[in-house]
Amino acid sequence: MVAMVAGPAWAANLDGVVTYRTSDMPRPQGLAGALITVYHTATGGRTITRSNNVGMYLLKNIPEGLYVIVVEKDGRRIYQGKVQIRGAETRFDIGL
Repeated sequence: MVAMVAGPAWAANLDGVVTYRTSDMPRPQGLAGALITVYHTATGGRTITRSNNVGMYLLKNIPEGLYVIVVEKDGRRIYQGKVQIRGAETRFDIGL
């Protein structure tokens, strides 16, 4: 007998791409190695990850709700905003 256990209904994934563009670039580029932190506004809990070599990030199994998302690179805060996590998957791209 095999039992299938699903994750909690309130757990969701947040993913996206962090990109940047300078005046001499024809199109945005992915920002590798950015530190992405999300703070749950209701509980104060936080989840942290880093963007990969093309700027993609993924945070798994975080509670649904309103979050403050902060992006840092080389010890400097370069973005802060809000994102609402709902459903099984939420996409949030960040263009700098």
